[in-house]
Amino acid sequence: MSDLIYIVSTESKEWSGWVNGKFWNIQKLTKHVKMYDDAYEFHYRLNSKDMFEIRKQLAAQIEKHDLRNA
Repeated sequence: MSDLIYIVSTESKEWSGWVNGKFWNIQKLTKHVKMYDDAYEFHYRLNSKDMFEIRKQLAAQIEKHDLRNA
């Protein structure tokens, strides 16, 4: 959970790590967030509106399931 919170936080700029058997890289650029696997087989771009929505949904689920101290 802490990696996910770090990834969506406004302070993080870069993250790399294993998720579901693939090594992923995340880079926060000026106008979007770039996510791609090590082989660049899968790659995604999320704009700031997308990231805002992801943060909002994550916060709602943390609150709903009382995971603030998990």
